[in-house]
Amino acid sequence: MNFTYFNEEDLLYQIEHYKFRLKNSPVADIKLLIFFNGDNVYNNYSYEAEITDSKVPIEYKSVSATDNSLKTEIGAELTGIFKTKEDALQDAINTISKLMDHYTKNT
Repeated sequence: MNFTYFNEEDLLYQIEHYKFRLKNSPVADIKLLIFFNGDNVYNNYSYEAEITDSKVPIEYKSVSATDNSLKTEIGAELTGIFKTKEDALQDAINTISKLMDHYTKNT
């Protein structure tokens, strides 16, 4: 599949949905973003997450792999774009776990 876009920055991508439980409690909904090149070959991944736990302040309820404010707040090392689905999902798990740990200790 090849698509023609109006703008250079335009992009079509696929989304897969995941739920994350921490210590057997639901804490986040994760959207895995799957980017592909013009030959329909998947080659880059990223994520966005909605935190569902009430301990996290509203400004961190929506996070992404490129969220610099989150990096500053909890010291997360965010990569942004990943070469494999597993790397993106593992980073989402690590970031959400670190965020939850940060706010569980401080509440």
